[in-house]
Amino acid sequence: MTEDAASALRGVEKTMLLPLWGRYSESIREHGLLHDSECVRLVESLGIDFSVISSEQLSMSRLAWVARALNVLRELRSISEKGGDLTILNLGCGLDTAFHGFVSDSVRWYDIDFPGVIALKKRLFPESDRYRLIPGSVLEESTYRRIEIQGRPVVLAVGLLYYFNADEVAQLLEIIARRIGQAAMILEYCSARGLEMGNRLVLKNSSDSVMKWSIESADELYTLSKAVRGVESYPLFQHVIPLLNGEEARQAELSDRLAIMSFAKLLLQRI
Repeated sequence: MTEDAASALRGVEKTMLLPLWGRYSESIREHGLLHDSECVRLVESLGIDFSVISSEQLSMSRLAWVARALNVLRELRSISEKGGDLTILNLGCGLDTAFHGFVSDSVRWYDIDFPGVIALKKRLFPESDRYRLIPGSVLEESTYRRIEIQGRPVVLAVGLLYYFNADEVAQLLEIIARRIGQAAMILEYCSARGLEMGNRLVLKNSSDSVMKWSIESADELYTLSKAVRGVESYPLFQHVIPLLNGEEARQAELSDRLAIMSFAKLLLQRI
């Protein structure tokens, strides 16, 4: 890793570091719920200091990033167990290291984000025939022209959609349906209560990353686009709570009862 890359990484927005912080902090715990060796290698080789983020974020914010990572892993494993080739599109990838350990002879993975993010990521992670980095807005159809689908397509939109408005979410669904066709889409959404709580934290930390989109039920996704043909959803911590103890378990249960954040798996059809 070059010092130039290390310097650039230290200057990125905090929102890009949050998934990295969540995965790293859990990976180095003695009995952590996940272990992402690529994330640990990256953070420790660059000497990234998460002390400011840790002091600003609530403990449940960290746990939420851990839950997101575990939910994505759970969903991808469930899909891959059905056999066949997969093409995975990770929208708004940031510095996420979810691809590590999942790319194989039967899996092709595309990380997609704005050009500046991808330029940085190319300095940190080598591309291969099975792992590609695509610069561009996820809301522009031209971004998807370089993507070659092999087998079943799976689209990840985690920690992303609530920064869009409802029209932009609908636009994204229809772009995926036109450019990719029938696909599984794994996404995260928040309720109005979750939106309010998230934006209070944004204001407290003087961030410009204001959350905009919320829904109260996954069924509302059907109203956004005729491309949506099936929806399965569950609270963010549902599959993680059995692995937790003490205060973390109590807070996760409360978050799910209040429907703060949820995961959904959509079936999209070509339009």
